[in-house]
Amino acid sequence: MRARYLLTFTPRGVSRDGWHDLKVTLKNARGDVTARPAYFVPPAAK
Repeated sequence: MRARYLLTFTPRGVSRDGWHDLKVTLKNARGDVTARPAYFVPPAAK
């Protein structure tokens, strides 16, 4: 049986603007992880 999951998160303790690296791993499980390596948040328009 195959299962798919969509995980979301809201980071805390980091600045909002800029480049943020991501690392997604499985603990005590087998499977493949497909995730973007990072994301960018542009500075807010003033």
